[in-house]
Amino acid sequence: MAHGIDASTLRVLDSNSLTVGTGFLVAPNLVVTCAHVVGLVDAVTGDTIQVQFTGQSEKIAAVVLPEFWSEPDKLDIAILKLEKVPAGIHPLWMERATTCRLNASLYTFGYASAAGEDKLSGYGGFRNFPEGSKVFQFRMHEADHGHSGAPVLDVSRGVVIGMVQKGEKEPGRNDETTFAIPTEAIWQVCPQLKPPTPILPRRNPIVEGINLLPYDYNQRIQNFLKEYLGDEKNPVLFGGRDKALHTLDNWLDGTTPNLLLAAPAGRGKSALLVRWLDSLSAREDLALAFVPAERLLGVSELRPLLEFVYRVQVHPVKDNFRRARPVVACPAADDGIEFFDERGLRATPILTHDVFDLLRVALLRFSAGLDDSFEARLSPEGAGVVLAHTVGYDLALDNLTVLPTNPASGQPVTLTAVLRNAGDLTFAAPQVDFTEQGLPITDTLTLPNLRSGESFTATIRWTLPITAEVRTFGATADPLGGVAETEEGNNRFEVVTSLPDLSIHAASAVLNGERAAFSVWLANAGVLDVISDFSLAFLAGDPITGTLVTSLPLDVTVPAGGRIQITGEIDDLSAFVGSGGTLWVVADAGDAVLEADETNNAAPTGLRPLTDLTISPSDVQVQGSAIAITIHNRGIVTATDVYIVATDGALDGTVVFSGTLPLVPPGGSTTRVFSPGLGAYHLFVKVDPDNALTETNEGNNLAIREVVLTSKVFLPIVMR
Repeated sequence: MAHGIDASTLRVLDSNSLTVGTGFLVAPNLVVTCAHVVGLVDAVTGDTIQVQFTGQSEKIAAVVLPEFWSEPDKLDIAILKLEKVPAGIHPLWMERATTCRLNASLYTFGYASAAGEDKLSGYGGFRNFPEGSKVFQFRMHEADHGHSGAPVLDVSRGVVIGMVQKGEKEPGRNDETTFAIPTEAIWQVCPQLKPPTPILPRRNPIVEGINLLPYDYNQRIQNFLKEYLGDEKNPVLFGGRDKALHTLDNWLDGTTPNLLLAAPAGRGKSALLVRWLDSLSAREDLALAFVPAERLLGVSELRPLLEFVYRVQVHPVKDNFRRARPVVACPAADDGIEFFDERGLRATPILTHDVFDLLRVALLRFSAGLDDSFEARLSPEGAGVVLAHTVGYDLALDNLTVLPTNPASGQPVTLTAVLRNAGDLTFAAPQVDFTEQGLPITDTLTLPNLRSGESFTATIRWTLPITAEVRTFGATADPLGGVAETEEGNNRFEVVTSLPDLSIHAASAVLNGERAAFSVWLANAGVLDVISDFSLAFLAGDPITGTLVTSLPLDVTVPAGGRIQITGEIDDLSAFVGSGGTLWVVADAGDAVLEADETNNAAPTGLRPLTDLTISPSDVQVQGSAIAITIHNRGIVTATDVYIVATDGALDGTVVFSGTLPLVPPGGSTTRVFSPGLGAYHLFVKVDPDNALTETNEGNNLAIREVVLTSKVFLPIVMR
């Protein structure tokens, strides 16, 4: 199953076009890989090597930049500058490895030699980044020999935190522990890849525990705080609000759970709230969270707020959190989010874009004593719509991979399932079943305890039966249903494999009068014969959105690993003539055949709706003391304003004739006669010499012929 980052990865090639390692795009024209991978190509800094992006056939030149290089025995990093980047491929977003959480789900994709595989992806979990270490550790079975230079993605945040390091000769792993170069080291070697320094380098104590919130809240919240607090060098002045601050302190020491601050826009609600929270940052009995819920900041959901409250109580990350009660500030309530005062009354009857500023700031305090039935409410019970979070168990199967991805009968396979605890409570001894065709293929696996947010990668090896058939592999978490979960729909993951794989090996089409004769070679790269009826569709301009020209139903067998040729003619080209695009052929356009790869079923035929002007030596004829030139149009579009020039002696010789034909119809001919005068000529006749007309074939526009123009001489007859 392809991942979004795969297209931004590439293989590093040696002089024989063999893969020696992996790299990935980190800037519009820059690639990062391991320095020892470059060494495997026998290249040094300043040299040019060849790379090839995933899914692309073109090989691209890449220069090893000497200014961004660290030797293999140091940081082992190389930066390559690409000659060009294919359209649609984008750099991967990088983040510090130190921001990754323990057991966070990781993904990598590269070109490994493990098990004879080429492209190889893997899932695992973040383990440790020891202080002072050059590498971090992660757990992943698949990352193996030859994976050097592959990106390591933090799946939940969508950011790359590092690069797999070791190569062919050094496995770089111990059992399932693999090592990677952190993003921080890559930025050290190439500083221009590092994003700008945050506006607030010092994290305000208000946002202590912000790592519990989704990625990217950090910077936006810190920017929000700077507007009201400033920084150490340029603090924002604040005064005259002592009474309001004292009122807030009294409320906090009281028993009322909720407090609503409501006033017209511009009265300083946010400034007051932020300043008050800042004054509480020194108190060890409080855990502070700052969660703006404002459309302009792009953080208009409150689930992070609820997660913070619960995790502070049940999953403390610091000692002082164990004794702290949470204080959650939620400035800038967006429309659609309702807040209530302590009486359960809405502060405004309708919350719309016009009036939501009246409720810009809401301050909520939740009582302690959370347990497994905890519900965090924004209003007293029965006071209307509430936000609730039910604590419970929830196992989720995030992925199931089969390697090789399309195995043949009798072939060994490796099944890998990623199991994650998406619930709040530790799941003791979770179980996983692997099935094929709905039947268990191993005993139920019992895994180690999973804490909230942790993942585990379960792997088994199995040999397929010798019967050739489509196979459905599955993995099921908690297969016996022994634990009641908050979500039961994410416990199953299936993969259909052992399939045929139709593709267009070669396709061509040529005009034959008003018809087009085609030849299509169909290939089956899969492991099963194609025996279902399907069709060949010919489309104009685009294989997906193009206009259908014709469709040819087929009742053929395409053997696994084999090819067959389909030939024929397209009688009606009317839909193609006005399209202006190439004629494409698509195999199984109706998806009648279930295939391993549905992306390789189309190919261009090379035929375009163009003119094709032709002339040959036989089209240059002497007619008495004149010369007749005949121009043919073998294309399917009328040629207009066709310029002709005839020279003597050479292509750039003396011009003996030039002129323009108003039009030459498709499949038709037009003749032009001229008289250059008597004598012998070595004519070079060129049609459309300036290539003003786009043609199917530009190589048939020249005719060369020697001609002699003479006049008849009549001698008188004398009679005696």
